[in-house]
Amino acid sequence: MNKKQLDKIIEMESILNEMNGMLEDVNDAFEKWKSLRPKIKKLLKYYESPAWFRDVEASNSWEIPENISHWVLSEDAAWNAFVFEYWLAKEFQKLTKQVLKR
Repeated sequence: MNKKQLDKIIEMESILNEMNGMLEDVNDAFEKWKSLRPKIKKLLKYYESPAWFRDVEASNSWEIPENISHWVLSEDAAWNAFVFEYWLAKEFQKLTKQVLKR
């Protein structure tokens, strides 16, 4: 076997190892995302509810103690998270189409 062949095997082995590590990481993140979806849906339901608007008014009236984090009442914080999740899902969809085409 010549050096060029050995170099190719070494390169492909490295790619395979990198791929396997990445796939494990993606799988772990994907499983976490799937398990979090019910909570995300609960957050979205709250964000779209009259209760959220009531709580925003309470925040704007300084009724929430300063030591209590309430970024959830920021329109941008929650909205940006929902938009990012949607964008990420669309990116996964594009990627899966490419993977399935091979």
